[in-house]
Amino acid sequence: MRLIILSGAGLSVGSGLPTYAQLLADPDFVGFYSSSKAETLERINIFADKYKSVKPSNVHYELVLLERYCEAVDIDFLHYTLNVDNLIEQKGGSVHHLHGCITQPESIIENREVSSFDLMSIDWQPGDCLLVLGVSNTGYPLAALEAHVTGCGATFVNYNLEYNDDLVSKTIVGELSQTFSIFNINVLKRVEFISFSVGDYDVDIRTFSINGTIYEIFFSPSKEISVSDEELECITSVIGCDISEKNSFEVKFDLQSNRETGSTYEKPQENFSRRDLNLLGAVVALSMAAYANLREVDVYTASAVRKPLVCFYNHLGRKYAQLLNFEAHCGIGPEGVNYVFTK
Repeated sequence: MRLIILSGAGLSVGSGLPTYAQLLADPDFVGFYSSSKAETLERINIFADKYKSVKPSNVHYELVLLERYCEAVDIDFLHYTLNVDNLIEQKGGSVHHLHGCITQPESIIENREVSSFDLMSIDWQPGDCLLVLGVSNTGYPLAALEAHVTGCGATFVNYNLEYNDDLVSKTIVGELSQTFSIFNINVLKRVEFISFSVGDYDVDIRTFSINGTIYEIFFSPSKEISVSDEELECITSVIGCDISEKNSFEVKFDLQSNRETGSTYEKPQENFSRRDLNLLGAVVALSMAAYANLREVDVYTASAVRKPLVCFYNHLGRKYAQLLNFEAHCGIGPEGVNYVFTK
């Protein structure tokens, strides 16, 4: 599976950059396509100076998180943009500029009329997905691209401020800052789990990697997990009945090497950065969303192995539970390390 992004001016409008229509009306842009190389460089420098203070928005952050998520779960990710700003790069992401980048003015001149890559040339396959973010139909022949992509069996999804009557695929209408999130991308919930038996019940596993280290997330029937009487009483009070009466699963994650060596929940050699912990939260939450669809989950239970992480887990639990349409009950139990998520 490949996830491919095509972004346009609508991506950076939230940072204060102009739309393509606004750009065409700017006196400093007039003659851009017909000016000499020296004159065009001068225009580029004017725009670079005019917008030098713009900063990446939450949408740029989401795209970088999406890129890291795809890397973690082994999904091929490619981002092509019609924009010449470097806001994605400022957040640490990678992107191929179809019309050059402001950090390399010569590249803008080279590609001002013809893009540096043709998306039609991609060997689209069933299972691939193209997300189009903030591209007007005047900025790229979207209808032709849509027909080509869907004709190959791939998925086409369009995000824009208004419907495009030339398209037949799904359009999510609104500002990207309000509509685009990795949790709204349905293809990310097409997850395969590996099952293995533990005594009389099965455990489902999904593998992922962070910074080259392989981890596993486990889903086990909650009724099979050993907890103290006090912890069980707290869980029962939250869900209003015995755990065995609900389709409930315990969520845990660990290093793959720990399972293979029997050294359960030994810490990784390197501590997670805040950025890594956010990625971990996204991987766990999206895995829970996929598993909830697969098993029709009513309740998730979990616990923190290390108390210093409870505060951050509480933050992630409340943040992602809402996105997944679960209600979060964080930091419960006699030691404040237990979690219950109810549908």
